[in-house]
Amino acid sequence: VTMANVGPHQQVLVMDMCAGLVAAAVTERLGGMGECCAVYAGQKEASMDALRFFNFTPEVKGATTSVGLGKLEEAFLAAAVPVVDAKLRETCGEANGEVSPATGEEVKGKEEEGEEKETVA
Repeated sequence: VTMANVGPHQQVLVMDMCAGLVAAAVTERLGGMGECCAVYAGQKEASMDALRFFNFTPEVKGATTSVGLGKLEEAFLAAAVPVVDAKLRETCGEANGEVSPATGEEVKGKEEEGEEKETVA
């Protein structure tokens, strides 16, 4: 925890496979002024017994959440698709008949210089 420079007012992501011991240590270091997200692999939620043994106040304990790695990946991808789609349009331009992955709409590109780009629903 010291080597990671964990302190108040930070958001920390922890991969904890030690009954919540690492997440509890990070939570203690945050002192209720920050957020700790403990990630676990697999379908079954990992044990977070160590959080109970530290006797944190409800406010401090409330700063720690746990989430499955699969759900974290789904949330990341859902947030990333519109950003990636916009960057691709900006960088590569739009081609005729292309379908936007974010909106599912067909996109028509420039056919001649001076024509506006238009989106067809």
